[in-house]
Amino acid sequence: MPPESTRGAEDDARQSPPNRRPKKPIPKNPSDPENAARFVNRWRLGRLDLESLALAQLGAIASVEDDVAEARELSSRALALAQESGSREAVGMAKTMAGRNAMREDDLDSAESALREGLAAYEEIGAAGRAGWVMTSLGSLALKRGDLGKAEEILRDSVRRLGNTQEQGYLVEAQRMLAEALVQAGKLGEAERIAEHARRAVGQDDVWSRASTLHA
Repeated sequence: MPPESTRGAEDDARQSPPNRRPKKPIPKNPSDPENAARFVNRWRLGRLDLESLALAQLGAIASVEDDVAEARELSSRALALAQESGSREAVGMAKTMAGRNAMREDDLDSAESALREGLAAYEEIGAAGRAGWVMTSLGSLALKRGDLGKAEEILRDSVRRLGNTQEQGYLVEAQRMLAEALVQAGKLGEAERIAEHARRAVGQDDVWSRASTLHA
């Protein structure tokens, strides 16, 4: 599973009540039909919210693989299911993934709009870890725009928020991104301290965060 699906554990309990429907065959995923079917089946229990979460993750994988058309289709399907389910958790994930995908395509205006909608959904249900994760993406977007002051402000807020949760993986990613912003701003001493703190905090078994901090 990608990192987003292995974190946010403390927020999972805040999902909206289940919305069930009869199961139907899962359409093929052009990027990798067999693995995609297994992934969706693992999560899909006839619930629209869980199917939406799975499709959002598959959209993220397609985006990383530079399959733009597939990423857009999966993100669109994920959002439609999330909205039909009424789950704010699923809406938050679908919007956030759509925003991150748009950022990879350099469609920064669309990315910011989707990320802010995702943030609003998570804040509405009190999902502090997920909200902090989205803030990190917004900071990354500001950095991509070249607005170092705004990026630093957002990323400091993300680190502060995540420091009040148990989401160590998200916190490490936020710290790494903040360190990158500080380097670009010429604040090398503080950047090194933050990056070193992130490296020390990563557990030996946290593969995703260890990979992330290699760039810090």
